[in-house]
Amino acid sequence: MVGFRTRLGAAALLAGLAGATLAAAMAIAGPDPARLASQGLPEAGVPPCAACHGAKGEGLESQGAPRLAGLNAGYIGAQLDAFRSGRRKYAMMNAVAHGLSPDQSAALAAYYASLPPPAAPPVSPAASTQEALGRDLALRGDWAKGVPPCAACHAPDGLGVGAVTPALAGQGRAYLLGELRRFASGERAGDPLGLMRAVAGRLTPAQMRAVAAYYASRPAGANTDGGPS
Repeated sequence: MVGFRTRLGAAALLAGLAGATLAAAMAIAGPDPARLASQGLPEAGVPPCAACHGAKGEGLESQGAPRLAGLNAGYIGAQLDAFRSGRRKYAMMNAVAHGLSPDQSAALAAYYASLPPPAAPPVSPAASTQEALGRDLALRGDWAKGVPPCAACHAPDGLGVGAVTPALAGQGRAYLLGELRRFASGERAGDPLGLMRAVAGRLTPAQMRAVAAYYASRPAGANTDGGPS
């Protein structure tokens, strides 16, 4: 009987060690970002990222939600931090960021950065004139109004520069236009040296629409524009 109890105790100890090893392995592996993106964290009140940003991180134009697929991981992480701290204000994202741990935020940032960006939509003839104006502003600016080219910070192809300036190419028109308006009104802050607030504040509504239309039409992959000509 004593031997049986000894063996039973040893088995329980081994089972406990196995459980601890599994827990440690899960901790090392970190959160499952694909599951977070598709299912969220119901217990923390965090909805699925896919509900607004699309099943593949492509963004949803109907909701004015940006694409996340292919963006720089450092930039995505920095924005989640800004939403968490309140430096960037948007009620839904402030709540989401508060519900995520730092590890979960980092995992989601890396996950979306690894996804291929969506293809650019076809250009409609009706939009070509507006996009031509947007291209001129993006690549040459409007120096008479003190507006530098967007390409000076966001790169000639609109793919951004690391974690500092985000990609604009391939973002939805509604999202780009909405953010320009938020910068112009001062609702969105946190931009280095207040540069975007100053630039957006000098753009006319027509220029905002043109720049948004241009970048929404650009491919989110390699540079095919060639820069100013």
